[in-house]
Amino acid sequence: MRSILFLLVLLNFNLALAQNRPAKFLGGKWGLRNASGQTVLSPRYDSIAPFSEGFAAVKLNNLWGFINQQGIETVKPQFFSVLPFSEGLSAVFNGKSGYINYNGIFVIPMQYNAALSFSNGYARVYLNGKWINIDKSGRSIGDAPVLRNTASGQNRSGGEFKLLYSIERSGSGMVVNPAITAIRSNGLLEKIVASANGLFLLPYDIPVVFQKLGMVNAYYDPYERTIYFGLEFL
Repeated sequence: MRSILFLLVLLNFNLALAQNRPAKFLGGKWGLRNASGQTVLSPRYDSIAPFSEGFAAVKLNNLWGFINQQGIETVKPQFFSVLPFSEGLSAVFNGKSGYINYNGIFVIPMQYNAALSFSNGYARVYLNGKWINIDKSGRSIGDAPVLRNTASGQNRSGGEFKLLYSIERSGSGMVVNPAITAIRSNGLLEKIVASANGLFLLPYDIPVVFQKLGMVNAYYDPYERTIYFGLEFL
């Protein structure tokens, strides 16, 4: 029995190693290689995100879609942004946010200002100025829990998310990136950060900095206690 269990574990380990992985080729385009380094998908995409639930987000001509492990395009690049698949659904954004399944079919229509990934059967979405929880049918299951009373006007202990935009140097002067001007014009990020401050209790201030990173990326730096969001996403 122990031998069988060992073989099963070994088989699963080798299968995991054999999965195809995103790889950047000469010329800056992305494709897929297997664990042996063989090309499975010829380079054609501007970017390929890590696989989640067997699918990876791909970027082509500034639009996002999905491919499967064999490199087959299951969702044509057509969205401004997408989130990795979680519990069978991906939150996609084209001015409004909604949720698609593995085949690119909308399960929940695009009706939200912002949408987060599903976890334990529900997701948080931003609608009509507040965060609410929805189930996989799109049915509201109540407001997202508020952990902090932001309406009392009282001084609060702890910290907050602080939205910051970078200013770039140009010659002897400073300029604002056009992408920053664009995302500031609708004020949506300010509303989302304000709502997040009502959802989470933080032990200290955490800046959320929008700036050029040189790559399509966003991450939290635990040493600087800062969230960096790359303008390359835009």
